[in-house]
Amino acid sequence: MKRVDKIVASNHWKTFRKVTTVFLALTFLLISGLGISIVGPLLPPDAHEKGVSKLSIGFISGVFDATSVVCGFVVPSVMHLLNMNTFFCSGLAIFSIGTVLFGLMTYISTNWLYVFLSLIIRAITGIGYSVSWFTLFPILFALYPSNKGQITGLTEVFFEIGCIAGPLTASILLYITSYSITFIIAGSVGLLGTVFCFFFMLPHSDKTDLQLETEPISKTDPEKPKDNVKLAVVKCCKSKEVMLISIPFFINSSLQGLIGVFLSPYLIKYLGIDETMVGLYFVPYPLTALALAPVFGQLVDHNWEWVTFVFSPLMGFVACLILLSLTIYESESATGILILGLCLIGAVYVTGYISSIVLLDNIFERLYQSGNSTESRVIMSSWNNITYTAGRTLGGIIVGGFVFDFFGFQATICTQLGLYAVSSAISAYAYFLFAVDKTTDDSRTSFLETSPDVSSPESD
Repeated sequence: MKRVDKIVASNHWKTFRKVTTVFLALTFLLISGLGISIVGPLLPPDAHEKGVSKLSIGFISGVFDATSVVCGFVVPSVMHLLNMNTFFCSGLAIFSIGTVLFGLMTYISTNWLYVFLSLIIRAITGIGYSVSWFTLFPILFALYPSNKGQITGLTEVFFEIGCIAGPLTASILLYITSYSITFIIAGSVGLLGTVFCFFFMLPHSDKTDLQLETEPISKTDPEKPKDNVKLAVVKCCKSKEVMLISIPFFINSSLQGLIGVFLSPYLIKYLGIDETMVGLYFVPYPLTALALAPVFGQLVDHNWEWVTFVFSPLMGFVACLILLSLTIYESESATGILILGLCLIGAVYVTGYISSIVLLDNIFERLYQSGNSTESRVIMSSWNNITYTAGRTLGGIIVGGFVFDFFGFQATICTQLGLYAVSSAISAYAYFLFAVDKTTDDSRTSFLETSPDVSSPESD
């Protein structure tokens, strides 16, 4: 009887550790969503007061994502040095410290020094975010391998809660306190979350019980060290299937970077919105994504990932048409149309995000021949982060910075409209090539050329 009680108690403990690990991983998404989303409504007005150009603001906003792109190639090659838990907690700590430091930039009045230090701090913050992101999906997918769509939807729910809380908190705290206090509070919440993750996330002794590989990558497969991870990331570009999914996801992500750069100036200059109220207009987009994430997560788990993937850029095209129509309406009507467009953008993002991640994870599991699911998911997370942040860099620096600064609002939306037209065509082509025509198979061989040959035994 005592043996049965011990088994039951052990099972309860395993379940508790499993739920705790998932909760803390999702807490990171909430904190990161909070830290990222407060930059959009707060940075442009503060920078404009110091005489910083729109192009420079675009660079400050976009360097966060540009750094993440670089980290996508660098971080996986050094993940053999530490275990995943240590990487996850370290990344969250760096991200939180960077958020606090960025709030102190408001006290620098010199134009060039403000831009220079802001670029460095945002780059450091991007490094921290990337380090935690690379370990997020390997941890969660290892715990729930048969519920990838719902898990991805759940991650989006927590991230969007942070994105909703960020602008609301920014508006309230900016009204009550100041610019710097807003960032200090957001960063302090992240540091508190780091402490909880360090002490309460899945300890190493539980990895066998939960079937979660948290050890350094090189220890799981000594014949395939870190070089294979770096090689696989580079060779993703040679896989037609990976690229035809990544390019629409890249374009879809560009709209997120664009919103963070152009929305605040547009609201203040064209609609006459007070800067303390700007944060409220950042809410409809993540609120829609929050509401739709569980729905599309369920659809993806029921084999609707390809339909969702094709549907996303089509909605993006319509959203850009709605935003383009703002140029022909008065400010009273424009506010309602803008909110409608932002809600649709939320739907665009969540459909593209969930379907792309699940499709890429399935492809990487098939293409990666090492037999190490943790390693393949690290590569998937790395490639996904490269694609996502490169898209945000395109939207923030090129479209939102250069095009918006030199050619105005209408040219900016037309540029994004053209990108979505390309994305829609590529998504439809990928659907008919890989989802409808299952026999097309030239990209479905391994992109890892270092896999050892296995000779078949000779028959008698």
